Amino acid sequence: MAIIPLQLGSSGRVILAFLSEGLQTQVLNLLPEEERKMLQQQLEIIVNIRYSINEEEITKNVAALSAPVFGAKGKVIGAISISGPVFRWHRESMEQHISLLLKTAESISNSLY
Repeated sequence: MAIIPLQLGSSGRVILAFLSEGLQTQVLNLLPEEERKMLQQQLEIIVNIRYSINEEEITKNVAALSAPVFGAKGKVIGAISISGPVFRWHRESMEQHISLLLKTAESISNSLY
């Protein structure tokens, strides 16, 4: 099993975006300055739209759409993700599923309160 850095992939990035400032800073400080600045911009967008997308970032021919799941204390505890082969699961095809993904993530989070 490979260990994948938290900032890679849609699930990791969506979790990172909603971590406490202190934990997020610890992860970001491990990165080169240019990469850190780009990632900080991505994380701000993710916080605003509440989901993250990747296409072939971790695995060739695989894309994913992810949203955060929050635990009882309102802290991010994980992510829910939909993934598939890029020939049929790409940015355009993901768009029609964003609303359902967000509703599902919210429902899971609410069930944990």
